[in-house]
Amino acid sequence: MGVAASVIKDSSRATPIDTNQEALKITCQMAEDQLNGFHEKISTEDPVFQRIPIKKLLNHYKYIHYAASEEEKIGSTIKACAEASVKDFSEGSIVDGLANLAASAITRLLDSPKGTRQMESKYALSVDPLGGILRLDIFFFVYNFESASLVASARSVVAACVVQSAVDTNDIDDVTLRLLVNICFEASELTTREAIYGELYNAMYSDDNEANLFRSRR
Repeated sequence: MGVAASVIKDSSRATPIDTNQEALKITCQMAEDQLNGFHEKISTEDPVFQRIPIKKLLNHYKYIHYAASEEEKIGSTIKACAEASVKDFSEGSIVDGLANLAASAITRLLDSPKGTRQMESKYALSVDPLGGILRLDIFFFVYNFESASLVASARSVVAACVVQSAVDTNDIDDVTLRLLVNICFEASELTTREAIYGELYNAMYSDDNEANLFRSRR
């Protein structure tokens, strides 16, 4: 069980509760280290190899969550959490698309063998509430506990990092945009992908998008 197992082995004098809390703490720290490493990687990415060209790195967000019991249905929980989280920097159908992306990736990682850390990275396009086009680089980390005593306290640690960048739209034509939407939001139904494409297209190419935006705010 890696790091968490070594804590249990070396803590024979500690109570089960103390041992479990320490193992959970170390696993959460391991998750945070992975999130920080992902952020650093995106921050120093060579522009030549960027899948979606960016103008400037803007911000990043980190989330760490653990499922308390086997009965907790993590898939629906993660989707609800993702929907609430991404509303800070997205709107419209893109919120549903990002939530589907997160739920799909994390559910898949949760099905991995116990006692191992699982990681996956994704990227997506988004529109913020003021019509700005964003690239979101997303990293998921999951650790499924193996020890029976630990599982009673926390079945899994789930963490995510979202790095937010401003997109350089000069080289993204209509065909490229359609392909990017299909790739980035493959976990969503076709109708959702079509809606996301429409929202991104309007934000990128509509000449009167700014006027429409401010009219809608009145």
